[in-house]
Amino acid sequence: MAAEHGAVAFWLAVAVVLGLLALLWGLTMRRIVARRTRELVDERQRLHTLVSTLPDLVWLKDLQGVYRFCNPALARLLGRSEADIVGHLDLDLTSQARAEAFRRNDLAALNAETPIRVEQSMPSAGDENGLYEVIKTPLRDSTGRVIGVLGVARDMSVQRAAERRLIRINRLYKVLTEVNGLIAARPDRRQLFQQVCQVVVDDGGLPLAWIGEPDPVRRVLRPAGCAGDASAYADEATLSMDDVPQGRGPGGRAFREGQPRVARDFGSNDAMSPWRELAQRFGLAAAGGFPIKVGGETRAVLLVYSRQPDFFDDEQVALLARLGAQLGLAWGAAEAEATREQAMQALRQSEARFSLMFQTSPVGMALGLMSDQRFADVNRAWLQMFGYVRDDVLGRNGVELDLWCDGDTRSAALATLAAQGHVEGVESRFRRQDGTVREMAFAAVRVTVGAEDCMLCSFVDITLQREATRLLAQQAQDLEQQVSRRSAELNSIFQALPDLYFRMAADGTILDHRTSRPEDLAVPPEQLLRRRMPDLLPPEASALVDNALRQVASGAGMQSIEYALPFEGGERCFEARFLPTDDGEVVAVVRNISDRRALEQAREAARLEAERIARQRSEFLATMSHEIRTPLNGILGFAQIGFDQTNGQPAQAGYARILESGRLLLGVVNDVLDYSKIEAERLDIESIPVDPVAATEGAVALVRDGALAKGLTLEVAHSPDLPLACLTDPLRLQQILVNLLSNAVKFTNQGGIRVWIGRDGDALVFRVADTGIGMSDDQVDQLFIAFRQADSSITRRYGGTGLGLAISRRLAELMNGQLAVRSAPGRGSEFELRLPLREARLPAVPLQPPATATPAAQPLQGLRLLVAEDNLVNQMVIEQLLTRAGAQVQLARDGAEAVQLVADAPSGFDAVLMDVQMPVMDGIEATRRIAALAPSLPVVGQTAHAMPEERAQCLACGMVAHVAKPIEIDRLIATLRTVTGAARPA
Repeated sequence: MAAEHGAVAFWLAVAVVLGLLALLWGLTMRRIVARRTRELVDERQRLHTLVSTLPDLVWLKDLQGVYRFCNPALARLLGRSEADIVGHLDLDLTSQARAEAFRRNDLAALNAETPIRVEQSMPSAGDENGLYEVIKTPLRDSTGRVIGVLGVARDMSVQRAAERRLIRINRLYKVLTEVNGLIAARPDRRQLFQQVCQVVVDDGGLPLAWIGEPDPVRRVLRPAGCAGDASAYADEATLSMDDVPQGRGPGGRAFREGQPRVARDFGSNDAMSPWRELAQRFGLAAAGGFPIKVGGETRAVLLVYSRQPDFFDDEQVALLARLGAQLGLAWGAAEAEATREQAMQALRQSEARFSLMFQTSPVGMALGLMSDQRFADVNRAWLQMFGYVRDDVLGRNGVELDLWCDGDTRSAALATLAAQGHVEGVESRFRRQDGTVREMAFAAVRVTVGAEDCMLCSFVDITLQREATRLLAQQAQDLEQQVSRRSAELNSIFQALPDLYFRMAADGTILDHRTSRPEDLAVPPEQLLRRRMPDLLPPEASALVDNALRQVASGAGMQSIEYALPFEGGERCFEARFLPTDDGEVVAVVRNISDRRALEQAREAARLEAERIARQRSEFLATMSHEIRTPLNGILGFAQIGFDQTNGQPAQAGYARILESGRLLLGVVNDVLDYSKIEAERLDIESIPVDPVAATEGAVALVRDGALAKGLTLEVAHSPDLPLACLTDPLRLQQILVNLLSNAVKFTNQGGIRVWIGRDGDALVFRVADTGIGMSDDQVDQLFIAFRQADSSITRRYGGTGLGLAISRRLAELMNGQLAVRSAPGRGSEFELRLPLREARLPAVPLQPPATATPAAQPLQGLRLLVAEDNLVNQMVIEQLLTRAGAQVQLARDGAEAVQLVADAPSGFDAVLMDVQMPVMDGIEATRRIAALAPSLPVVGQTAHAMPEERAQCLACGMVAHVAKPIEIDRLIATLRTVTGAARPA
């Protein structure tokens, strides 16, 4: 039992010991674990602190790409907290494209099982992407199994920017080096500018470089050199030299201010707004302008462009400014070299000219030393003048050659030359080699030739001049004697002439005078000298003389004036002519024109009297025309009524004779009026397009009935080359033709009449030939004299006034033509009218024959007519004629009554037939008042005055047409139908 108890105790003791040992081990292990845990925590804290303070980005992703850790630098870059990043994928934090790129890089690192290095852009909270160098390393656990990817990224943006900047700087240094080489080659300026722009683009890596020179006319900078793939921008952009919107970019400012100017960003720089759209089209974002100066003056501007904003930093600006300065120095050096070359060329040319002038001068020239006066050179003229050869002269002086006859003159001239540097006007005698003596003029000037003090001397032989001077002096003395004799002769002539002669200074001061009529002087002759002519005359005449003197002084040449002066016996008139002389003086010739003025006044009075008589004659003829036409209107009117009412009865023949006689009387009156107008030169000639054939046929129609009644043939022919229209007076042309045709019918009893129209060169020709009685030469001579027939028997047999052909010839002359005749007794006559042929482009206006009676029995049927006529006979005639034509007629005794009738019934009449000359109120005033009352009521004037001015006055007051008395009823009916619209077709 004891043994058992001992064993138990032993094992208990062992157990206790083991327990104690286990307890001690546990305590020890717990202390060790606690210590290691604290160390691990400390290590982790230090590692976390280290990672958190690193400027690099650090993150940890698992195999699925989920972030398990990131340092604060990454959280700041992404703008998120670490908690917002951990547990998320890249797709949750950035765009899909960037997330996919990150994932590809992660997988590449996992597959490589080794760290990989890549450059990639990293997103940021500010939407800006930075360039980072990223190292991605596979992460393993303690067993070596890959459990994720550790990423470390470092920002490389600044480094890369520095590298790019360094590259740009190096490129610009290369540009400077290349430009120095170009400058050394000395091309012309335009070539240099083009090469520099190409170097800036090629070596500087810029898209555009150009150099602008000023265009002073357009006030812009125009390209003098340009290169780059955006060179079209320089062609389209406008850069002004002035401070305007197009001149406030870097180029314009650099040119005006002479300093480098940069636009770093086109998008934000307001000064670039004129070119912003154009620059965007070419992809340009920044530009710099750098002045090119020569001698401190800006001559041009270098402009460079970049496609990157903020491309130009201070160092690049300095290098480009240095490039502009180099170009300015090269430009200045080229100009200096050109100037030096021009100066050298000018010097060489000057030396050549001097040598040529020296050797070829006709004046004797010599070059000598100032020290001993020995000759260094002489020209050919000097050798010929003195008779030497060159070798005998060079190295010797004037004393040794014994040139000067007067040594004292030589010494004095050389002393003056030494003291003043020049001497001139020295005249002396010189000795030639053969011993003959010549008189010469000597002059000299000190000059420096090389380093030598020299004198350039000239010798002019004046021997002949001296002899000529002596001869001229003798001739002058003889001439003075002749002048004295001629002056005496001229004085005698002036005394004999009726004119007053004055020689004056330019201001009118009398220097000399001659007169044979002192009674015509305003003041006594002894008071004239040294006094101004205008001061001696009354104000009005003085002003005229002053003005004439000013005109002469201004170079206007001779001036002529007339003025009157009061004298005791009455006023006298003078004519003064002022003529300039070569020495600036003025000669005035004054003539008494009182007798001539009186003659002119008498002639003017006679002219006025003749005009008065002519007016009185015209007025008398017009009055007589009115007084004859008024009763003739009644006679012809009643005869026409009787002729119409006795149709087919024996009495009709009597009325026909009355009508024929009355119309003959009317023709006589018209001829007298035309002749009076021609004599008074009051006949106007028109020039309008006329169809010559139609005009001729119209005249033929007027005489055709008469020719047929006598059994005569009447033919009209014309040449084929006749123009369709010519410029002439249709009325006067027809008047001449009717006169010629009427005479042909009158003086032809058998046979016929032939009319021909054609052209002869530049003349339009009308020929009227008949087979009538013909004329002798004496009769032809009297044919065109007014109021004369071929002989008195013609008048007795055929009648007529003898005015027709005289009027026709005068009309032809007024139309710049001529009228001639060829005739023989018993063989007929041929009249030829020649007028200027002036073809017209406008359609010709055909002449119409007088209107014939309308076929209608009552052509005025239904028309209501108001007739204003004061003559009772004419009232009866016009009323019956118009009533027979179907019109309703209302008579008014004067203009006032006619106006009252229209006022009572403004629409009661279709037309008004208005006499012009009436009591109470004339037709002119009545027409004006009717036009105010009824503007649409047509008024037709009727008057016994057949003058053109009468017709013009009628139309001017508002009348629409005009008919002359005696009234031809057919023409009146046609006129009324026209003005009322009754003639228009239905």
